Amino acid sequence: MAAHKIRVTLRIPGTWANPAELFENIPADCDLKPDRLILADGRAVDVEIRKPDDQFVSIFSSSCRRKPTDAEKKAVEKYTVQVCLTGPGGSEQDAAAMMRAGVALLQAGGSGVFIDNCGLAFGATAWLEMAETPNADSLSFAFVNIVNSRTETYTVGLHVLGLPDLQMRPEDIGDEGAVMIEMIQYLCSRQKKLGHGHIVADLNGARFLVSTLKDTKIPKQSPMHNPWGRLRLTTTKEISERN
Repeated sequence: MAAHKIRVTLRIPGTWANPAELFENIPADCDLKPDRLILADGRAVDVEIRKPDDQFVSIFSSSCRRKPTDAEKKAVEKYTVQVCLTGPGGSEQDAAAMMRAGVALLQAGGSGVFIDNCGLAFGATAWLEMAETPNADSLSFAFVNIVNSRTETYTVGLHVLGLPDLQMRPEDIGDEGAVMIEMIQYLCSRQKKLGHGHIVADLNGARFLVSTLKDTKIPKQSPMHNPWGRLRLTTTKEISERN
């Protein structure tokens, strides 16, 4: 696939009384400077410290994939500082590095993580659990959102892993989105490159024709825009219905 410059941004709220408290609690194997965080392996991500605003709490609470603990919920509601971490994305290794960057801030007292690139949020406990095994499954769970509309179900965030997003009819995604999730996992496994005209089957034998689309749903300037576009998965049943 062609190279694209992806920037991943994590927003981490915390109840630090002042910047000194944040700096003092960063893990010893990391180095936090006013404008960047340097991880144990030498990777660096940009840092921006922001004051609270009147929208973040409601956005965070409505975006959680898993319910945060009561303590995390209360901490987010009274957060005093929002730390924005921005670094490169576009591969599984980059996504894992950003996950580790989030861990460093959570270990320093952060309450949770909101991801600009997919619109998902996680309490600190959930994020730390995912980071214990930063494989394709946990990274896709963290960075890939599934959006439902009346006519289409589609993913947002697979560009963080360097992959095109997926798009299907709502009636084809399976119970609780099981088929869509299976297709996300298949794509993330990179067992086989999916492209225009390819056929892929789910575990139950349903066959899908792959067609490539540009990402026209999300503006190019948005952190959610996928420069690799989208793969629309069309069932053979839908094709026969059209004919």
